[in-house]
Amino acid sequence: MKLSKKDVIKYKLGRLSKVVKCGFHSGFPACCVKFYVCDWLWKTKKEQRIYYKSCPNVGYVPCPDCNKEQRFVQVKRCCGKCITGEGRYG
Repeated sequence: MKLSKKDVIKYKLGRLSKVVKCGFHSGFPACCVKFYVCDWLWKTKKEQRIYYKSCPNVGYVPCPDCNKEQRFVQVKRCCGKCITGEGRYG
């Protein structure tokens, strides 16, 4: 079943706090979490593919500044506790 545009927006908005918590829990820089939440999620698939091709495979979507400056972090494995509310950021 394909969701309407309105339902897709509701779904994305409903998950934002979990995405932010998991991003920080996984060790992503705040600037990259902000880029992911404020820009990346709202790009079209085509725009995402174009941007992603400019990024090295670092395990996450770096913000444009980090990508340009080649500032990348080691991704920490997310245990899911940040999403369930049991972890440090829950």
